[in-house]
Amino acid sequence: MKLGTLFYFAALSFVLAACGGGGSGGGRNLEAPDDSPAAGSGGVVDSANTDEVPPEVSITFPSLQDTWTYQREVILRGTASDDMQIKGVYVNDVLTETTDNFSNWKLEVNVDKPTTEFVIKVVDTGGNETILQPLRINAHDGFARRAYGALAIDSKNSQLYAGPHPTKIQLSNFAFNRFEGDLPSVTAMAIDEIRNKWYVTTLEYLAELSLDTGEVLEKYEVETEYASIDVDEVSGKVYWNNSGKIDVLDPTTGIFSSVSGVNKGKGPELESDTKVAINSQIVYAFSDTAVWGQIQSFLYMIDLETGDRNLYKNLYDTPEKITRVTAAASHPDKPILYFLASSELSGDGVENLYGFNLNNNNIFKIIDMESVDFISADFELASLQIDRVNDVAYILSQSSGQLYKVILGNGSITQVSRNFRGKGPSIAGISIPGFEYDVINNYLVTLTSSVWSDAGGKIMSIDVDSGDRKVISGPDHGLGVKFSHANDLSISQQGNIFVADSGSNDIKIVNTQTGDRAISAGNDIGCCTSLEYPSDVEVDAQGTTAVIINPWKQLLKVDLSTGNRTILTDGTEQHGTGPTWDGLSDIEVDFDKAIVYALGFPRSGVRAIYEVSLETGDRELLLSSESSLNFPNSTSMFFDSQQGSLLFPTWDESASYFEFDLEEKQMKEKQYFGNDTKYRITAFTKAGNRLFAKLSNPNSVAEIDPQTRSVVIISE
Repeated sequence: MKLGTLFYFAALSFVLAACGGGGSGGGRNLEAPDDSPAAGSGGVVDSANTDEVPPEVSITFPSLQDTWTYQREVILRGTASDDMQIKGVYVNDVLTETTDNFSNWKLEVNVDKPTTEFVIKVVDTGGNETILQPLRINAHDGFARRAYGALAIDSKNSQLYAGPHPTKIQLSNFAFNRFEGDLPSVTAMAIDEIRNKWYVTTLEYLAELSLDTGEVLEKYEVETEYASIDVDEVSGKVYWNNSGKIDVLDPTTGIFSSVSGVNKGKGPELESDTKVAINSQIVYAFSDTAVWGQIQSFLYMIDLETGDRNLYKNLYDTPEKITRVTAAASHPDKPILYFLASSELSGDGVENLYGFNLNNNNIFKIIDMESVDFISADFELASLQIDRVNDVAYILSQSSGQLYKVILGNGSITQVSRNFRGKGPSIAGISIPGFEYDVINNYLVTLTSSVWSDAGGKIMSIDVDSGDRKVISGPDHGLGVKFSHANDLSISQQGNIFVADSGSNDIKIVNTQTGDRAISAGNDIGCCTSLEYPSDVEVDAQGTTAVIINPWKQLLKVDLSTGNRTILTDGTEQHGTGPTWDGLSDIEVDFDKAIVYALGFPRSGVRAIYEVSLETGDRELLLSSESSLNFPNSTSMFFDSQQGSLLFPTWDESASYFEFDLEEKQMKEKQYFGNDTKYRITAFTKAGNRLFAKLSNPNSVAEIDPQTRSVVIISE
């Protein structure tokens, strides 16, 4: 090494030591980059030390150039290399942390505004530098937080109000402004535009909130279960549904009473989730009832004097064949009721927007969701409000949190809330831990089910880079037998999807290209052991053998070419040796080693992990909640074959998951990095070295850095 170069490294070490602490500007361990050329002794440049090759730098996490996070801090991580030596890697002019001369680097950064850009630059000792395209990270919490569920409108002041945390939405730019403070979580709301009053229901009471601050001005201790609320602007009285009863509050006196219910009024009983709408001081109630196994929707008019529930219209007995109303609202200035509803004529799970003319009692369709470029499942749970000034409707989807605007005159619909990660149908419905990576098609596959329909449920693909979502198979995608109660899925290396369906007691195979479904094993296909509520399925790489839970205690091996089934073990001495179990909630299979990992179902209060031989059914207890205080409260797990471990999500909302090392037989809790999360993990999967998690509340998919455990949203 030349003498000048030695002086240079000595000087550089001194500078790094002097500048290593303190500073600000979006990260920690701050230092402004020194872009001067390498210098020899006395500040003379060593002309012989020439370096014209620029260094290289890359970002390992997050891997997406435009990503989202719920957390205020994220740890950026990456690699760098050079033919000579790297002087430093900088993020927004902040020197990153490293233990191997920046071959691997990382830095904790703050996402302190709705969108923050981070410029990553690497500089070598010859003064050459490489700058990456800015990394954009978008922040949800506190900045662009969406609303869910409840919705009310103040047309006069051009603003919406939403829940569950009181939030104001300006109609001029559709900005979501969440009120600060310890405010109630609201379930339904309505605004009296005449008196500038904002009424909300919570799980425990009804309250009047401030339109300016969201604070509670008055609290009324009344029952509000399954509440649907509306205001009679003439009298100022507030009416709401309380588990099938219609109650009323007079805010001027503070007196509340029952208008119609079990002990007041004649007529059919209203269902618990009845929707209340007031038009011209008349209270209407939309109530869905099962008639001969078919859900039908009825519109009742409530007699406020007697409490009688008079049938106004059987909505099923109309040309539209309405089966279920999910949301309803009245036009404040017109004799029209609007409602979101499913129809027997539409595909399963499709909710259209309808109007009901009170003058002629006719229903007219405003939006046919099958003909527009949106997914109807967005409105499976939703709120609806009518803007009297502009004659438009606003729909807030509870499943996706997106806000839609509908021109009532022509039925045109647009999404007006801010787009988040990915395009396509929302990941809606009840989340099921059916979550896999498809190696052939290079996308994530997830399974969701419908709350309301036995034939519901759909399989969706999620692009790991764009976050775009597509339906692979479901009620309106693919031919063949329908899903009944799809519980779990597994994917072979040929790309075929196998689904355990407990409603029809079979294993279905799904063609990923067409979405077509066929039965691979069932009580009419194959022999020897009856299928009863199969709840979990794991398939080998060739797609020839499956292992399923059938139903609580049995593990079955299934020959997928014939459908034949044999009992591997049922946790008793009759099939295999080893400890017994009460039941199982999930399995993972290492087909290469012929091992089944089984998670004990906590019926007896004892949770356990078992190792089962795929050849003999012999069992070994790996860990139990009796022997370990650090056992996850989980019903699902994921086998990480690369790391030789099992990953467990937790039921609660703690910012952690668990990892069980199969070699060391050690269970470790892994904390997410950053602030407490607003969601919880329901399932894991991996794509190469990338770890993905399915989240709930809201339903979304995230990527977790296995090293730093930072969390970013891939698709939502």
